[in-house]
Amino acid sequence: MSTNVWPSNREPYHGDIVQGQLGNCFLIASLQALASCQPQLLKSIISLSPLTCIFYRQGQRVEIPVIVESLTNEYQYCRSTVKDVQWPYIIEQAYAQFYGGRYENLTGGNTSEALYDLLGKPVEEFEPNDHGVWEKIEKGLAEKNALITCGAVVTNGAATANTTNGLVVNHAYSILATFVYQQTREKYVLIHNPHGINHISKENSRARTAFFTLISKSHPLWSNTPGTQLLAWSELKRTCNRVQICDLNVDSRQLLFGDWSIMTSGGCSNFSTFYRNPFIIFPLSYSKKTILVLGHKIDQRQERTETDVKLNYAQLGITILQLKSHMLPIHDNYEVICQSKFWNKREVSLTIDFAAKQGKQYAAVLSTYYPNINTSFWLQIFSRQLLPTVELRTWTNLFQQTVQTIHGEWHRGNAGGRRNKSTALTFYKNPAYLLTISNTSSVRLILHQSFQTFVPLTQHYPIGIYVVSNTTNEEPAFVRARSISRLVHLNSGEEYYVVPACFEANSFGKFELDVLCNVPFTLDPTETKLPIPPPAENETPTRTNTTKTTMSTTRKPITTTVTTRVTGTKEAPKKRNPSLATARLSSLIDEYSKRT
Repeated sequence: MSTNVWPSNREPYHGDIVQGQLGNCFLIASLQALASCQPQLLKSIISLSPLTCIFYRQGQRVEIPVIVESLTNEYQYCRSTVKDVQWPYIIEQAYAQFYGGRYENLTGGNTSEALYDLLGKPVEEFEPNDHGVWEKIEKGLAEKNALITCGAVVTNGAATANTTNGLVVNHAYSILATFVYQQTREKYVLIHNPHGINHISKENSRARTAFFTLISKSHPLWSNTPGTQLLAWSELKRTCNRVQICDLNVDSRQLLFGDWSIMTSGGCSNFSTFYRNPFIIFPLSYSKKTILVLGHKIDQRQERTETDVKLNYAQLGITILQLKSHMLPIHDNYEVICQSKFWNKREVSLTIDFAAKQGKQYAAVLSTYYPNINTSFWLQIFSRQLLPTVELRTWTNLFQQTVQTIHGEWHRGNAGGRRNKSTALTFYKNPAYLLTISNTSSVRLILHQSFQTFVPLTQHYPIGIYVVSNTTNEEPAFVRARSISRLVHLNSGEEYYVVPACFEANSFGKFELDVLCNVPFTLDPTETKLPIPPPAENETPTRTNTTKTTMSTTRKPITTTVTTRVTGTKEAPKKRNPSLATARLSSLIDEYSKRT
């Protein structure tokens, strides 16, 4: 076989390569887009001495040696339409070596995977009806800094093989140019079928003539290339549901690796455990045209040994947040700036481009769609400009001590609701957990309701976290959110009771309470009750107060002044300065006694 790699009298173009019977249209369409829009970039893939192809895997450059061999069935694999020009064979053979040496591993895929493998550049996927997609395509092709492909992806096996205009479903096409037909002002795209066969059943002949007359000098071969046709943009939007845009105008700036584990796989923002996902805090310079690529570390194409095993990745996504008061992405602490779609692909990309505000803090949260999916990932950051490096963070490493979590439930016996005058005593039904710390420190408390499946936010209860002690008794805020948090400053040597509560009593459901701290602490997971303060002295005890409601005998009362008032004589006690907690609790009981 000749080793004349490129045409001798011109640049390569999309008509040089035709897909064979192997189902690798995603690769051939990507090569065709590259050949006609950036032929010099295509040439950079092949090194002649020695004969090597350069690909990319998870941000790393990979060189694949190539030995050009004759194939037993030329119709099974791609073909070169130019005699003795071998670049199509070289790249396809090397790509098969890149994926385990089996051509069968190239069956089925997404052009975003192939474009990244070939160039190591980010590929963002859109739906044609998404805002600004036409403008992105038009600008990218005009400035020659983008490669574009499209397709009609259908996962339903009963779907028809063709769309109404002739395009084949689950088949990739390259988009080579855009055109506005002046007589009708209708928008068109020039697409090419990797098989080199015309698929569009009704092509506007007048628009086609006008377009090829316009480009005849710059692209003389295009008009006579089978499979290259003009398609109305309105038709593409009606029949295609995927457009891939590869940005050639950015460079890799940083590469990070991480894991989603039992503690760090929180799912997307629809779930209350969203804050448990890995994230980065990025500076304001990232807010302008920075592209993030998030990918699975395990490449299913490389791992599979049977052709009929379909690629089916857990859905990935990236969410950009503006944080309010601290760096944890808890639901009551952020506003969503933008979010990628959650595709079941090997990787997803998102362009960050917004007007950042001085003094605000921003985060990119990396997640699967569903929680509790244990797998590894990689994150690559692209930009036109140099960027400061960032650190991959998780909620578990923001504090020095190991996170402790309590799994509890509000039920008929303990769903006491908030503390107010009308329901003062029902509050003491709520579960309480004893917390002590070794040294004075700040403690972050996180509370969320637990559900087996996705539950709309409207069905979540407003929830709050009380922290009660001899010196601490502030009323918390109650928020209807999937997760809330509270930062409290606690002293050593003092007992604190953490009380997760719903706004309304008799609100039933499961919850999780997380405690994070920088100093050693002890959290007793045993559910207990707060002691009910006694009524004011010289008052007849009410029926409510005769109920056995004292704290477990294994716990000391949290205020000694309350105990003194219970065991003292009926003489008026000496005036003293009670703690805030004691004064507040006594006031509530006095009010309650008067009402009853």
